[in-house]
Amino acid sequence: MSTPSQNTISSTSFKQPSNSPPATPEGGLNPNKRVTSEDYEVKVTNIVASIMFPCRINLKKVNRVIENTEYIPEQFPGLVLRLDKPRVSLLMFESGRIVCTGAMKAGDIDAAVKRLTKMLKKKGMRLSSPPKIEVQNIVSNGSYRGFIDLDWLHTAVPSTVYQTKQFPGLKYAMDNPKVVFLLFANGKFVCAGAKNYKQLHEGIRKMLPILKDKGAFIPYEIHL
Repeated sequence: MSTPSQNTISSTSFKQPSNSPPATPEGGLNPNKRVTSEDYEVKVTNIVASIMFPCRINLKKVNRVIENTEYIPEQFPGLVLRLDKPRVSLLMFESGRIVCTGAMKAGDIDAAVKRLTKMLKKKGMRLSSPPKIEVQNIVSNGSYRGFIDLDWLHTAVPSTVYQTKQFPGLKYAMDNPKVVFLLFANGKFVCAGAKNYKQLHEGIRKMLPILKDKGAFIPYEIHL
């Protein structure tokens, strides 16, 4: 049997760096507020996690005995279960693999797994041991305190993707940490790909000096 640290999203795995904005008791951002620093503000909007049960799941039975499910095997092999508390969606497969989306904090994923496990056991489905949980992606929305010259940035960094006729944002892929930014001219951004809050904040902090170094960042006070 796996140890609890392998099967739950612990506060250790979500611990922020010491110079990051204040954390909630679980070691993450407060999902109900935008975290503000001197250079940026950010809010986590979605945490995607992979959950692996050590057994196969009878999706036909789950669809029959559990409410709020959607299962059309002729179109897609997965079953969707929507929970209200916590408000997340679980994409379940016969193999025992589950993808959890919609969580805004680590505790939501733990709570969803506990509730699902209880629901399955209540309906007579045997689970030999707790599932393994692994965070795959933390998505956040935020903004820097200035404007971004996307045309200039695209010229200075050719590896960026910027197609104004199709989408107003510029895509910037960072190697370390491995996160992807969507940057907008008004200073707003979407950051995706982080697997913990340390990576999230490290990426956001590293992006600003890059913008300044390339001459693509215009602080609000200078613009005014």
